Amino acid sequence: MLTVVPEGVRYAVDIPDTVIAAEPFEMSVRRVDIVTGQLVTTDDRSFTIRAFSGNSPRPDFTLSPAGILADTVGTTVDGERLFAAQTYDRAETIFLRISDGTGEEFFSHVVTVLPAPASILEVWAEDLPGQVLDRPLRPDEQVIVRTRATDASGNPVQGSTISVDVVRGDGSLGNTRSRSSTLS
Repeated sequence: MLTVVPEGVRYAVDIPDTVIAAEPFEMSVRRVDIVTGQLVTTDDRSFTIRAFSGNSPRPDFTLSPAGILADTVGTTVDGERLFAAQTYDRAETIFLRISDGTGEEFFSHVVTVLPAPASILEVWAEDLPGQVLDRPLRPDEQVIVRTRATDASGNPVQGSTISVDVVRGDGSLGNTRSRSSTLS
């Protein structure tokens, strides 16, 4: 058996600029001739895809990404590896590094991973900042109500509108002393 490794080729990656955390996105990896720009269909070397965090022109290899790149196997069509359901679960900016055993590697552009819509809402009361209220409220006592909205992967979701209502008792919320309030 004779293995021929083409010379003068590089990786090319098509990936969206922005994706949603934990939601599938499409991407492709192919090898192209550096002179003609044509797809090289005779190069079937395997490669790995790895994510790195960062906003710099090239990734900082000391910054491991917070998330997991769910690497699907992909299908090869005419020399191009298509990934129809790639996912990344953390909201952050990442680079992808494509590399093979020969030392050939390629870096994608920056990919912004946005949080998915809010799916988990936490609400708690504190009698002092940082101390969760673990007892019933007394008459005329004031507490701080804190909220946190995250997506299914635990990414914070900014700008979520939350309605808080007093459903039992005769308490009130905020300076207006109303029975309901909308927070954002």
